[in-house]
Amino acid sequence: MFRNSFTDALRILILTVCLAGWPVLLIGQTYLLEDFSSGLMPPEGWTIDEVSSRWTANNSANAGGTTPEARFQWFDEINTTRLISPEIDLTGLITVRFEFNHMYDDYEGDGPAVGVATRSGGGLWTSIWEILPSGNVGPEQIAIDISNDDVGQPDFQVCCYITGNLFNLDYWYADNIRLYLPFILDVTLLLEGPYENGLMTNHLNTSGFLPLNQPYSDPPWNYYYSEAVSSIPNSNVTDWVLVELVKPNPPPLPASWEVKVRSTGFILSNGKITGSDGSNPISYNLQDNDSLYVCIRHRNHLPVISSTALTKDDGIWKYNFTSGSETAFAGPFAMKELAPGVWGVRSGDGNADEQIDNRDKNEVWYPQRNNAGYYPGDFNLDGVVNATDLNTCWKANAGKGSWTPYTHNAPFACGDSLFDSRDGHYYTTVQIGDQCWMAENLNYETGTNWCYYNNNAYCNAFGRLYDWPTIMNGEAGSNTVPSNVRGICPENWHLPSDGEWCILTQYIDSTVDCGFTGYNGTDCGTKMKSTWGWSTGGNGTNEYGFNALPAGCRGIYHFDDLYLFAYFWTTTEDYPGYAWLIKLNYGLPTVARYFSQKNRGYSVRCVRDEL
Repeated sequence: MFRNSFTDALRILILTVCLAGWPVLLIGQTYLLEDFSSGLMPPEGWTIDEVSSRWTANNSANAGGTTPEARFQWFDEINTTRLISPEIDLTGLITVRFEFNHMYDDYEGDGPAVGVATRSGGGLWTSIWEILPSGNVGPEQIAIDISNDDVGQPDFQVCCYITGNLFNLDYWYADNIRLYLPFILDVTLLLEGPYENGLMTNHLNTSGFLPLNQPYSDPPWNYYYSEAVSSIPNSNVTDWVLVELVKPNPPPLPASWEVKVRSTGFILSNGKITGSDGSNPISYNLQDNDSLYVCIRHRNHLPVISSTALTKDDGIWKYNFTSGSETAFAGPFAMKELAPGVWGVRSGDGNADEQIDNRDKNEVWYPQRNNAGYYPGDFNLDGVVNATDLNTCWKANAGKGSWTPYTHNAPFACGDSLFDSRDGHYYTTVQIGDQCWMAENLNYETGTNWCYYNNNAYCNAFGRLYDWPTIMNGEAGSNTVPSNVRGICPENWHLPSDGEWCILTQYIDSTVDCGFTGYNGTDCGTKMKSTWGWSTGGNGTNEYGFNALPAGCRGIYHFDDLYLFAYFWTTTEDYPGYAWLIKLNYGLPTVARYFSQKNRGYSVRCVRDEL
């Protein structure tokens, strides 16, 4: 009759006793812990009220624990037998959690039932969990939140019982019994993409696209535990989320954060985050609960962390991110107003690198477009990757990034995203030769600047166009290498001189003549241009990652050349009222060096300072 191997039991144990990405170490406020390792039956302080000879501490691990474990062997009798805990003082408590592993090895016929019951003051038993199997059950872990009248008493007891025809089973195994005070986390958050008219949609759910296994096993999340459900438990589930409880290290330690515990759960259409049952809040066995902050991560939205530590209300740790930008660390930089007075997190981070940039569009959305299913390029979570995701989600948030503080402590290395603390924008960067360049056009709003057609959507996609006095920010022109002109660049970055552009273009194409006015070289333009966006036949190979975009220009009276040309200012003056620039043409493979009037509007790239 026994069907389960030790290997299977151990596998189930690994899957079920891991909570939030870390093994449950039982370091919380634990009131009862029994793993039968003493080999005694009953264990010290425990009692058995009937048929005690059939209970043993067996050298097996069939319940999903480790050897030994409690085992009840069949007996030809109709009776009730209980393995009863010592009295436990739960004075002042409202809710406790009882967990144990079990495996029911069935024989035939009806019963017996197995269950868990509580009592206080030596009174009558109250069943809190019971099953009447018709076949083998388990191994499985059972978790029960107890809030009956026995909780709060100084003489609380719990028992595992078997009742009915004791002949009609072979064995019942139990192990890893524990009673503890759970850390219950009640969090509310809204995701921008699926948000509509006060609620989030559940299209992924109703279309059958939501996976039954949590989707955060791969990088960058690396949450390796296979938390899964047999079916999506609630029709209001919008998607899976990853929840982290984090704690800042106290002085004099350096400013860093420790991730105390992680878990996956569901986010419902009303923003409530639940455990895998789709209804109750996530809870943990966690003792260190002072100064904890909550961070919520989603697979294609920016993560967010609470601006203050969690506080307890009626025994539950609650946090609501939706009521205002101040609820998040860094406020309006981290949050977005989805409706008047309603705040949520931004959509569009398809590769989950915590920045919304061209990589999300080019490397995630573009190759997934026109597909239906569970895709990171589906920024509004409607089950289809299409132009709506790009136009309503990505374009509105391009250049934005995460403000989780424990993300920003690592020193910058070229290839990392450049974070501009002045406005919260992020920019991709690229190492080309000995230079570290921004791989996107600057989009910092200052001085005389324009969005193409005066439409912010073009700034999000192509960056801003600036006149030369604005980019210089009062500094003098320069043709040195480096230029030493910060201008309007972020801290530790500067505007490139004509000489620095020469170093770049000659590195890409050694045939470029930096003293020539006009187009020259062989294929520098093709290698610098982005692989998308240019007019018919004009896309480049982006071989070095410079990703030049056809942002056009602002002329004296109007905008010109969108999708046709890219223009980049240098810090180098020609003669009064004119400065040098670099130009790329959709129809040519080469690069050009020209001069232009300083009152025209062109794009800006910044170069990393030599540190």
